[in-house]
Amino acid sequence: MNAADLRDEGIQLSLMAQEKADSGWADDAAECLWWYAKFERKFTSEDVRWYSLKVKKMPEPREPRAWGGIFAKALREGWIEHCGYEKSANPQAHLRPVSVWKGKA
Repeated sequence: MNAADLRDEGIQLSLMAQEKADSGWADDAAECLWWYAKFERKFTSEDVRWYSLKVKKMPEPREPRAWGGIFAKALREGWIEHCGYEKSANPQAHLRPVSVWKGKA
């Protein structure tokens, strides 16, 4: 397996574990991302996670990497496109670079 295969396998495993723990979470998260992408010019995964928790009142996933599967689906299906990087606003992330996305809806 190469690095991309291992990444994709990890994303899939975390998403499957989240679905097992909270059936329907992936569909709700995908819908949340779709709506967010439709109305926001540019955003990060942190923005969408905040929106899902505070506005949509979704539960936090047991495995935060489950969001990777949702973003991968959105990218594959053409809902979003990558448009750069910015420093994370999350203090626990220590200013690491995060992807910036824009909706294509």
